[in-house]
Amino acid sequence: MRLETPPAQVFAAVGAAAFLCFGVLELADVFVHRSNAQGVVHVLVGVAGAVVAGSEHAGAFLLAGGVLSLLLWLLGVTGGGWLSADRADNWLHFGLGLALLALRRVAG
Repeated sequence: MRLETPPAQVFAAVGAAAFLCFGVLELADVFVHRSNAQGVVHVLVGVAGAVVAGSEHAGAFLLAGGVLSLLLWLLGVTGGGWLSADRADNWLHFGLGLALLALRRVAG
């Protein structure tokens, strides 16, 4: 008997790993930021994704993470004053948001 992991769970694990990687790199000052808040948020979202990746809520993580990332992108490009986002952050949020939503769509 072969057990297969549903695609949404695999994709959620990949998305969680991406959030964790970006967060850890930001906190380690690999990327120059005006504050560590984004790094902390990325790590927290990555941990949340890792927790739900093995459950039936994996698809919801992909959807919520994608929408949240696109909202952060929109806030960044419209000059959201409290968000310390630069052009690189905006592209990161845009790309990650689209990728997570695409993975959610592919997973069904």
